[in-house]
Amino acid sequence: MSLPATPEAKSNANYQFGNTFYQTYRPEEYNENLRWEVGKTYNVGLDYAFFNSRISGSVNAYLKQTEDLISFVTVDPFTNFSNGIDKNIGDMENRGIEFELNVIPVQTDDFTWSIGYNVSFNENEITNLPDQVEVGGINGGTK
Repeated sequence: MSLPATPEAKSNANYQFGNTFYQTYRPEEYNENLRWEVGKTYNVGLDYAFFNSRISGSVNAYLKQTEDLISFVTVDPFTNFSNGIDKNIGDMENRGIEFELNVIPVQTDDFTWSIGYNVSFNENEITNLPDQVEVGGINGGTK
């Protein structure tokens, strides 16, 4: 069971009486179908070191899948108490690989010279986004 929206004073929803504008109280916009974004992440990695750790680094690969992405969208006029609401709009997938290399070419009692390098390859893809785009809105809006 969901609770109804509670009234709140809005500075952008005023009523004019004579030359004075009065703040009105009205319910907030509400989406009873709104859910948390859900994410699953898979990661595998390998750390390495050679020659007394003078050459070291790591390789990591990841895959992250997110469902029920949340976005603020415009809604049809007179279907809610605002011209826009937070809504679950689709799914996304992020994947990539990261490579790190550290080298110490010179090391003495008084001096250490170290060199570090890293590179990443990332790909982001929207895997589900409904074709239907909700259009409309209250002229000027109240949000």
